[in-house]
Amino acid sequence: MDFLPLFLRLTGRPALVVGGGEVAARKVALLLDAGAEVRVVAPELGTTLAGEY
Repeated sequence: MDFLPLFLRLTGRPALVVGGGEVAARKVALLLDAGAEVRVVAPELGTTLAGEY
């Protein structure tokens, strides 16, 4: 199976994203749209994450 469908209520919940590249930036955007409190752990941030958030 290629997908793991999850439906979670993330409003006000902590979420951790590991990595600072473009894939991480997409995940951060989705989590923020869902209302999560996002933390990013990465040795370096890509231009999208560094410039947007």
